[in-house]
Amino acid sequence: MILDTPPVLAVSEVLELGAEIDGLILVACQGKTPRAALAEAVNRLRRVEADPLGVIVNGVEMRGGDSTYGGNYYYSYNAYEYGAEE
Repeated sequence: MILDTPPVLAVSEVLELGAEIDGLILVACQGKTPRAALAEAVNRLRRVEADPLGVIVNGVEMRGGDSTYGGNYYYSYNAYEYGAEE
């Protein structure tokens, strides 16, 4: 089962739910989600023993390559270091 919840920093009930599930993945938007907010969300989740499995970053601009089937693909990976400052 997959549950889509409100943002961790906006609704405290998410933390209660986080402690009861087997795993969770945070979703952030490149250029909109501040790293400090992402780090704070991870810290709050860890305090209730709900360690995130990872982060999905939306809004990543793909540059170069051909986006058609069988074309060349270029992937851009963005890594957030938890607790890192901008």
